[in-house]
Amino acid sequence: MLNWDPIIKSLGYADEDSMWEDLYVKKELSIGQLAKKLNVSRNTVRASLERANVSMRGRGGPNNLKFDLTDEVIADIRENGIAAVARKLEVSYGTLYKRLYADHIKIEPHIHPKKRVRG
Repeated sequence: MLNWDPIIKSLGYADEDSMWEDLYVKKELSIGQLAKKLNVSRNTVRASLERANVSMRGRGGPNNLKFDLTDEVIADIRENGIAAVARKLEVSYGTLYKRLYADHIKIEPHIHPKKRVRG
């Protein structure tokens, strides 16, 4: 187990709990950001947060935000493609694609109307 005292003192915190409360809870730094700032591994940060009984946030950042796959969203995907709708929802293409796949929603490959091949 890491002795946090020198790090805590160098950052100006009274104790480990107040450090985690400020950095992880109030400033919302990620575990990766904390590991880099404190020059330790992500596992060390995660274990220390668990020992301090700090409630952990979910993984993923903005791509993990919940969005509803409504009939309107699915229709928009079918009309404009996954990439365009992902930009509107402010999630990655992969996140939207995985959500469609997980919900067993089949989407045909989107071909832009100007690029359609006529035959």
